[in-house]
Amino acid sequence: MPPMTSRKADAALLLVAIIWGIAFVAQRLGSAHMTPLSFNAARFIVGGGIVAIVATLRRPSYERPKRWLTKQGSALGIALAVAAMLQQQGVPLTTTANLSFLTIMNVVFVPLLGFFVGHRLKRHELFGAVLAVVGAYVMSVGGEFSVHPGDWWVLASAIFWAIHIILIGRVSFRQEALPLAAQQFLVCGVLSALGAFVLEDWANQQILAALPALLFSGVVSVAIAYTLQLVAQPAVTPSHAVIILSLEGVFGALAGWILCGEAMSARGIIGASVITAGVIIAQLRTRAA
Repeated sequence: MPPMTSRKADAALLLVAIIWGIAFVAQRLGSAHMTPLSFNAARFIVGGGIVAIVATLRRPSYERPKRWLTKQGSALGIALAVAAMLQQQGVPLTTTANLSFLTIMNVVFVPLLGFFVGHRLKRHELFGAVLAVVGAYVMSVGGEFSVHPGDWWVLASAIFWAIHIILIGRVSFRQEALPLAAQQFLVCGVLSALGAFVLEDWANQQILAALPALLFSGVVSVAIAYTLQLVAQPAVTPSHAVIILSLEGVFGALAGWILCGEAMSARGIIGASVITAGVIIAQLRTRAA
């Protein structure tokens, strides 16, 4: 698959942000009928199966893969499985607006985690991180100063989404995009299925009721959007990519309002605005550098 130009990559990542924002609603609807790990197992196995079929059909008949599973695909799949599990645990315990905006804190965690692998943390990145944390507190704390349980799950998932983004920047150049995407999805799906088998009750899964949410999440969010991210991100820097991907929080809040009638409170709007300001401050100068 030929590399994208930076302009096409920007457009592709914007589409990814739109899809992921809408997918927050699908995840909430699915969580009403299926437990977190079971839902993740189904959607990632569906998405991984689709991408694996496409990757196989695109491969010349005389060319055979050297390995069906690589270290790069395994690492991405493990990070994806942990991030998706933590996020889906929090989905039914918070609002779509909180879910979407707290997830975009991965944009702040990217430079913070980079500091621990030898990248110097710049002042504007630190200031942006502090703003985002303050915004998350303002948005998540209710009138009685109690934090929604789901907010902690989603915030923890943001760390692993950041790890996933950093890993993509490090390994996506070493392997073709479609096989790598299929590997990470199927590893994530299998790990989620194993966790569901041990920790969850499979007998009470309402798969038919969750089918529309599963199909959107598996086909559109996983097979299309995650693969598109893997194809587009190598054309830009990770900091550039996460600026655009952070817009999923905006689209998620809009999707929750339009599709679910979830109106954000004044406190939520203020907190979300502060998070967005922190994201912008942490990333814009990095992009220009």
